[in-house]
Amino acid sequence: MSATPEERRRRGPALRLAVAIGVVAALVSLWRHPAPNHHGRTKALVEVLASRGLIVDPEGVLWLSEPPYGTLAAAGGDVAVALRAATSPEEPNDIYLATARLSPEGVLLALGRAHNLTETTAVDELAPVGRELRFAFVEQPMLGDEKPSRVRLVDLVGDEPGSRKSWSRLEQLQSAITRIQQSGRLSGVARVSYKVEPAPEALKVTVDQTMLRIDADDRTATVALDAPLDVPSWMTVERTPLRRPGNLVTWAVDRVRAEIGDEAMQYVKAIAFSARDVVASNTEDLTGATAEDDIAADLGTDTLESAEREIPTDPEVGFPPPSLEPWVTPPLPGEGRWNSKADDPFIHQLPGLPPTFVTTFIRSDQRRKVTRVYIALWDPRVVQLDTMAGVAEPKSATGATGPGMIPREPKVLRRVAAAMNAGFQALHGEYGMMSDGVIYLPPKTYAATVAKLDDGSIAFGSWPREVAIPPGMISYRQNMTALVQDEKYNPYGRTWWGGTPSDWEDKTHTTRTGICLTREGFAGYFYGADLSPQALAQEMIQARCSYGVALDMNAGHSGLEFYTVAPKDELPALDRPLDRDWERDGDVPQMD
Repeated sequence: MSATPEERRRRGPALRLAVAIGVVAALVSLWRHPAPNHHGRTKALVEVLASRGLIVDPEGVLWLSEPPYGTLAAAGGDVAVALRAATSPEEPNDIYLATARLSPEGVLLALGRAHNLTETTAVDELAPVGRELRFAFVEQPMLGDEKPSRVRLVDLVGDEPGSRKSWSRLEQLQSAITRIQQSGRLSGVARVSYKVEPAPEALKVTVDQTMLRIDADDRTATVALDAPLDVPSWMTVERTPLRRPGNLVTWAVDRVRAEIGDEAMQYVKAIAFSARDVVASNTEDLTGATAEDDIAADLGTDTLESAEREIPTDPEVGFPPPSLEPWVTPPLPGEGRWNSKADDPFIHQLPGLPPTFVTTFIRSDQRRKVTRVYIALWDPRVVQLDTMAGVAEPKSATGATGPGMIPREPKVLRRVAAAMNAGFQALHGEYGMMSDGVIYLPPKTYAATVAKLDDGSIAFGSWPREVAIPPGMISYRQNMTALVQDEKYNPYGRTWWGGTPSDWEDKTHTTRTGICLTREGFAGYFYGADLSPQALAQEMIQARCSYGVALDMNAGHSGLEFYTVAPKDELPALDRPLDRDWERDGDVPQMD
């Protein structure tokens, strides 16, 4: 499909920005410090990386190819090296990948950046073994007395050719820059995880030119490297899926953050958000804006009067609850009143029951009257809440990789009603996550927690001190401490809510989201495009939330989407055109 001149003109600035960011990231990733001229190249490597703050295990250094003999070969030849290292004696080891330049005699001449391939805080990776373009290692869990059961294979060839063929040119460029920044290689690295069940007493891995061998007590698996997913029944195997780049802004922020550090990026964001807030506040003071027209447009109507509906409470189930009391006066038409979504063709509706979802809006900032939050409310007895880990986030402390999508099983997809964002990236606190019994990040004491129990019910609360995961809990997600508890703001006295450096009080206005359990026992999702933490909390208090959790923030990371999934011949035909601003239809991707 070719682009029109107008489309190419619009894309031009985005492409130029992506290229500029890529050039900066690539230049920073190039050779850094000259290496001392030691004959023992492993000793020299250990010393160089010690000067950069890495403690390298000399027994965990794996040179993946022989030195390039001959003057001409040495002048243009680089050698990949995998190594086991930690940032401090108290931290578990990770596996790093670097590129070295050697003399014809094998002396280390220069060493590039060491790229952390694992970044696991609850796993101690053991020494890598392998040769040429492939290596493997055993993962030693650090949680409790758990025995090693997982082996990870890394392939420097990268992902299969053509795997990104359906991506746009911009997405392919973004992906290439990300691969260079994260691994130092344009091809990136491919990863395959093997898990032995049950966990053995002893686990060992070896790699030769064509085969991966895993010894687990008296069992042995021999896996062909050109068919890495073909394993015996007593093992499970998982290839790390590709991660499609996000929108250009959020992707660029992550790329710059990796170079300047998270604290510096928080200063940049805080200054930008504060400046925007001053401009917006002054504009509202001059114009007296109330956002009535904008809210009507968000709701898909011409005026708010047409959206104003009052639906009765079902006396048997108590849903929907009474309307919300507006915080900002005078209230706008329909503010705080629940609107039924029972007639929306994109939203599940069970026969004989109240609406599956009801929605409303409410304003919560008396200084900024255009600030509003949209709320979707449901009954947990009807709508079951579950968790799904992303491919890249939250970055796992245990080495486990999330599937990144809802299971492509018809019996599951038929029941999917909605999907929404959850908590922060792992680098912003490493708040816990478990999904279907797989621990990605261990629970943090006092963290605000939303959990699913084995009977399908949900639980909200703060994680108790030094309490193990209860047997009946199968999923949980955490983020910071409670935003609202017993209809009161910030019970733990937190000052940082994700929008500022750690030593600043967070009053910045940006996109923020949250989830809560109301005093009536209903669950609600909250979304606002221009909110402070206090404004989000006030919305929860107006909604009678007994426990509220702040979720992810910033545009591009946040949102809720409703779904109806069924065979094409079972879906009713729409009697109107699609609203392309909000609606989509089509086949579910990646269905077999």
